[in-house]
Amino acid sequence: FQEEIYVTRLDQHTIDKMYTVLKAYV
Repeated sequence: FQEEIYVTRLDQHTIDKMYTVLKAYV
């Protein structure tokens, strides 16, 4: 389960980064 949690955290970080880029474009 630990590995799954790591993947989830990584995905969360990617989403946050994409959101920041999207906000920058807007």
